[in-house]
Amino acid sequence: MPWRRRALPMLSLLCLLALPLAAQSPAQRLALAAWDDSLQRAATVADLAALDGDARSGDGELRQLRRALYAARRGELGHDRGALEKALFDFDQASVRHRRWPWPEYGVAKVMTVLHFGGYIATRSDGQVEGESHAEATWRHLRDAITRDVSMVEARRLALRLLVAGGDRELPSTPQQLFDRMRAAPAPEADLLLVAGRLYRARRQFDSSVAAFDQALALGGDRGRLQLERARSLRSLGDSTSAVAAYWEGLKSPSATERTAYRTDLAWILPPDSLAAFDRVSSDSLLPWLTRFWGVRDMRSAKTLNGRLNEHLRRWAVAYANFRVTAPWRRTMYSRVEFGFEGHGACVSSYSQLYQRLAAAPPHDSSDIRGREQVLDHRGLIYLRHGEPIGRTERFSVTGASAPSQVGPTPVTTQLSYNPGPSQQESAALAESRAATTSWMYWIEGEWRVFFFRGSKAFGMQAPTTLTSYLPLDWIDEWLAVGRMAPMYAEAAAKLGTYTGIEPVSCLSAVKKAIKISREDATLGLATDSDSPPISHPWDAVLNVFAVGSARDQDGRALITFALPTKLLTASPRDSGRFGFDIRFRLSGFNRKDGSRFQIDTVRRFSADGTGGKNQFLSGLFEVPIEPGEWDISVLARQERDSAGGFAEIRSRHIPAGTTLAISDLVTGIAPGRPVWQAGGTPFPLNVLGTWKAQSPVEIYYEIYGLAAGSEYREALELRPMPGTPGKSIVLGSTGISTGMTTSVRRSVGLTQLKPGSYRLIVTVTRGGSSVVSERPILVVK
Repeated sequence: MPWRRRALPMLSLLCLLALPLAAQSPAQRLALAAWDDSLQRAATVADLAALDGDARSGDGELRQLRRALYAARRGELGHDRGALEKALFDFDQASVRHRRWPWPEYGVAKVMTVLHFGGYIATRSDGQVEGESHAEATWRHLRDAITRDVSMVEARRLALRLLVAGGDRELPSTPQQLFDRMRAAPAPEADLLLVAGRLYRARRQFDSSVAAFDQALALGGDRGRLQLERARSLRSLGDSTSAVAAYWEGLKSPSATERTAYRTDLAWILPPDSLAAFDRVSSDSLLPWLTRFWGVRDMRSAKTLNGRLNEHLRRWAVAYANFRVTAPWRRTMYSRVEFGFEGHGACVSSYSQLYQRLAAAPPHDSSDIRGREQVLDHRGLIYLRHGEPIGRTERFSVTGASAPSQVGPTPVTTQLSYNPGPSQQESAALAESRAATTSWMYWIEGEWRVFFFRGSKAFGMQAPTTLTSYLPLDWIDEWLAVGRMAPMYAEAAAKLGTYTGIEPVSCLSAVKKAIKISREDATLGLATDSDSPPISHPWDAVLNVFAVGSARDQDGRALITFALPTKLLTASPRDSGRFGFDIRFRLSGFNRKDGSRFQIDTVRRFSADGTGGKNQFLSGLFEVPIEPGEWDISVLARQERDSAGGFAEIRSRHIPAGTTLAISDLVTGIAPGRPVWQAGGTPFPLNVLGTWKAQSPVEIYYEIYGLAAGSEYREALELRPMPGTPGKSIVLGSTGISTGMTTSVRRSVGLTQLKPGSYRLIVTVTRGGSSVVSERPILVVK
């Protein structure tokens, strides 16, 4: 039977209340601290048994507390709730008898933490009030222990452990009272200043926040954790240089505590498998691992050194300033987020796996007693992973409520923005907090993606806090706004706006397609973090990268081609009466093999007789020497100083050693084509657009490596239709003879048998029992 509170007879209670409220003597405190320390050194219940006799010793004033501390430790080690309940009873009785003693209150708080982290179901126990959770009881009793003795080391240590583990969470009333009373001590601990710095930052007092962290560093606080916190506050102040320097400073000699802080930071943007890679890295290798981690993202986003890290810190500052969950301590009692407003009708199934994932606990320290509480709403999750939306729509209700209950059309604003500064970003977020719903558009993994948000009871109805897998189908105005912003929704939006048939709108093919796209995008948005630079005015540019050459011949190079439609470019008049187009390019690459990289900034100037027509393109190529390895390469094209018009990130371009069988990328062309590239010493007409008409053969160039001169090999060339393209694969086979360790191959393949659509061009080279494959997409048009 668990121990329960026993009511004292009224007379006895009056006598107890009449007792003098004597403070606990220093000797008694020291004796209890020594006893508690000896109990903590016991690692098992068997170890603890040797102390059983001592638990009953001591004078009457201390015996009950000694016995309670022993039972608490026994319950913790043995997972024995009965022992924990007995400890609670003794602590509670001692607290009533000695109303100025801090140890009974501290003891209850300790037991409550064991019950919380042990996953015990909350029941009516001594030390708890009706409806109180173990975590809430912990804070209350710690507050009362500190109230009784603000200098009690043990209570302060436990309180700070819980406060620090809570990260950037807002403090509800009781923990805030605890913190305020701890600040009354004459000499604050470094960890107390760490918590103070976070609270200053939450109140946007960034100078005070940095000052608190600096003071904590001076007192010898955890260097890595404090430097990470300094980085966030400095970036909130707009000091990018100092913020990035502080981030790296914290990694110079990371401890286990500091490692946890950096891991939790990465957990907001990384999937579990990438975090597992972080966990496998030794502490000595943590700095080079993160250097490589952010270096890869610099290259993929076409940013300069530390540019992507700076962007990560900026995203953190904006997300925590604008997308916090209101009263998060009230939002822990659900295992999935329910969305009745989606109205799962005919032809639309539930998407429960997404909502279960959205309800998962946020990244947190394992010591965080508030780990189930949501810190950021779903806009914050997406913002941390993908940054500022390239486009957004906002839907405002007349009453300011989130539900679309108003009569008549609802005003919808569509905003397409590029990289606003911190103040504009905050203004957009604050304006959005008054919206009933919002849609954010991004360029992720080579496609436009749109995420839809609205209020929910789980995360708050005061703003569009919650990611939904698709827009409600009766929100016609929002569908129309999204259709104007994102072409893949235009057909569905038009159908919803004009449909008068009897079939449920959810069964219309265009609508089902839009819902499918929306759900796939929502899933992808939570599974990835993107590095693409924002694009204010997309050019529909065609950018490609081919890797050719080998280490053996020392001629590895990246062939980069571009085609930019002039109709979307800004032309400037030249003195000669012609028009010019100045295009700025940034070419970036990262070698996964050795971490080497390149970045080239250059300007290409083009001249034309006019400003360009509908089907006119500026085209050209770059050749960049690269070392052996597997390269990720990005290409950024722009005109304005801060605006990107075209961007592509091409991964896994390989330069082989050249000593074993290998094949280069397939370089595709069309005759006649421009520009012309020197392929193995022979002019090769490139097709920079990647489209062919059926009557125009596709020209192919590739290189085979690792075969001795005179070696026979087998070549299989396949044109395989992609899903949605009618027809069957066409396979051509031939035999070739190697001309040396590098063999240049050129083919011309007719397309007259193919119907318009997308295809994979696949070349397989076989020698003996070894085969190598290279692929390239092509598009056949009418």
